[in-house]
Amino acid sequence: MTFDPATATKTMIDALGPESLAKAQAYTIGNHWMLLWGLVVSAVVTFIIVRTGLLDRLAAKVAARADALRIFLICAAFFLLSALLSLPWGTYEEWGREAAYGRTDQPLGDFLMQDAI
Repeated sequence: MTFDPATATKTMIDALGPESLAKAQAYTIGNHWMLLWGLVVSAVVTFIIVRTGLLDRLAAKVAARADALRIFLICAAFFLLSALLSLPWGTYEEWGREAAYGRTDQPLGDFLMQDAI
């Protein structure tokens, strides 16, 4: 007896039904759009951080410190600000969308605590 992967795959897909296939297709197409919007959100967040001049003011305050420490502090500030400004998008992308498609039943508070960890 031989196993035909193509036949087994077709049988499994046919068993799902048209509603599940449409939902899976919508989720997959949505993932492609999420990549584009994630890029846009990253660009906007970076633009906001640069335009506020917070990193420039921080660099001026820590100018007397060693180069490695100064660079570390500026990078850490950028990553912290970036994470805080993109938190709403990240929450929607990683939790809200998954909950909308029934792929998670984790409460929002638990998700945010895990994200904070």
